Amino acid sequence: MKKLILHIPHSSTIIPIKDGYCVTDEILNQEILKLADWYTDVLFEN
Repeated sequence: MKKLILHIPHSSTIIPIKDGYCVTDEILNQEILKLADWYTDVLFEN
């Protein structure tokens, strides 16, 4: 079986469950700001 990675674009910056992360909230928040798909809502609006 081949491995597959899926990414569903989203513009949310909220992680509802943070259990298991090995970094501080500050580092996690910095990464969220870099990795959020900021214009997803604009691209897919009807």
